[in-house]
Amino acid sequence: MNAPSPLRETGPAARGQALAAARYANEADTAFRRRARILGGWIAEALCVNPDLRLADIGCGRGFYLPLYRDLGVRHVVAVEGVEANIRAARPRASEATLVCGNAESLPLPDGSLDIVVMSEVIEHFPQEAPPLAEALRVLKPGGRLLTSVPNANYPALWDPINWSRERLGLKPVRDGFFGGIWAGHERLYTPGQLEALIAGAGFRVDEVSTHTRRCMPFIHNVVYGLGKTMLDKGALPASWADSAARGEAGATGRRSWFDPVRFGIRVAHWFDRNNSDAEPKGKPTVNVMLRATRA
Repeated sequence: MNAPSPLRETGPAARGQALAAARYANEADTAFRRRARILGGWIAEALCVNPDLRLADIGCGRGFYLPLYRDLGVRHVVAVEGVEANIRAARPRASEATLVCGNAESLPLPDGSLDIVVMSEVIEHFPQEAPPLAEALRVLKPGGRLLTSVPNANYPALWDPINWSRERLGLKPVRDGFFGGIWAGHERLYTPGQLEALIAGAGFRVDEVSTHTRRCMPFIHNVVYGLGKTMLDKGALPASWADSAARGEAGATGRRSWFDPVRFGIRVAHWFDRNNSDAEPKGKPTVNVMLRATRA
């Protein structure tokens, strides 16, 4: 299965996608922006069936999706993260969510207590995928949904030219530092077929598999994460530039500079993204694989 997931033009999914597009309008990582739009549409559709649903974001990182859940109207959100520094960073975004320090391999959540589990860019970080997937199955109600995304093993050369070239030369990928690229901190990447088989083998019914972000700015991963994120974390950017780079929050302070390379870089990244589709042809290189599944 590799069914396309086109952006819906009408209905609740379109509303969810529009809210995500507005929330992350300034996003430099075009793959993240597209993942957020697809996720927003999926959650909005589920809310039409159950407006009181309970959602857990497992491996929430710095909580970048938390404002989107609030925009969508999800009233019950728990965000689980195992890195204390990430929890501190997520706290300002968690005004209506419960933050929990915990491990995806042993979730501090009751059996059958959730309607949706989000695991976005998570399972590729674990030496073994079975424990976090077994936990996701455990905490979901029958009929509950797993929404996940992973990096595509068949990724575009321009997204990470260094690792793309190294793999074809039979060399090990770079997993950290400025040149870490798509392999940064990852145990593995996945083809759509591998992800579908993995999720089905964990006890879920796979409903939809799709691939996203085919065209991209050269070296964009290195620029956004290797350079930009490092400078943000060190406080090395002027305040107005940092404001432009704030994921899902740019413009909140109204700070502007006549010279802002961050805003210019975001416009360039979006120019490359303008011809991407959410119904990418099967087998074409893309940055991400996304999957929606149901607990039987």
